[in-house]
Amino acid sequence: MWSAFKSFALISAVSLICVFLVWGYVRASYLNEPVHAPLGHHFLQAATPSGVDVVAYRIFGDSEIPQALTHYYRNERLIELEALPEQIALWIDLHPLRDGTLVAGLSSLDDNTDPSLTQVLQSLSKHRLILNFRDDEPGMVEKISQSVTDSKASQRILIQSPENGFLKDLRTAQPQWIFGTSQAQVTRLIMLSAIGLQAAAPLKSDVFVMETRISDLTLDRLTKSMIEEIHRRKMKIYAGPGNSASLQQAINRGVDGLLSNKPAELLATMQKN
Repeated sequence: MWSAFKSFALISAVSLICVFLVWGYVRASYLNEPVHAPLGHHFLQAATPSGVDVVAYRIFGDSEIPQALTHYYRNERLIELEALPEQIALWIDLHPLRDGTLVAGLSSLDDNTDPSLTQVLQSLSKHRLILNFRDDEPGMVEKISQSVTDSKASQRILIQSPENGFLKDLRTAQPQWIFGTSQAQVTRLIMLSAIGLQAAAPLKSDVFVMETRISDLTLDRLTKSMIEEIHRRKMKIYAGPGNSASLQQAINRGVDGLLSNKPAELLATMQKN
């Protein structure tokens, strides 16, 4: 009995040592890889004196997020967004209609009153835009490329989507554009960070975007080790939404961009400090 226990203990100890050595080798290998090269892209130039970007997150004026989620963008609401200070980047959700037209809004229903991607790019010509594509349909890459090219908007947009395959396809087609993170990329970083292997997380993006519809949940999950790893790769971090206290805490921890449902109020506060 004692002999069997000693054998089990020895095997367990050797196994743990092997696991630790593999963990150390994997971590060191990824830490020694070249970091992400910083891009001299217009979108990445912070527009506030504090150096932190403020993003209008799915809102019209100073609407709260739950209210904003029940509305479409509509053309008149594009005018409201256009009236926001130019320092504020604007988050625009887009989805395809059945005929393939890309329109702004949170609904998957066909609605001809929602502005198209081209109308969004032309109407909001003074702001930087985060274009969040909520679906991945055949032909979207070509339509987006054409709209952005026609509007000459490539230097003021960041492409975002929860769909990893879509981001990969569009980046292959437009490698000079800049991109955010898919849901899969965010999840992998969270999981690997929990076991100290955040350096092994694949991040094929220029800005790490971590957002949620539930206020403050995102900021609680963005750990110090994740922030340090993202900055080691010379990438920016956009996170939110959250209340004023949690957003200030995020700034103190090194977040580069804040998603806010009250961006004008947040921008005014930051400019006073």
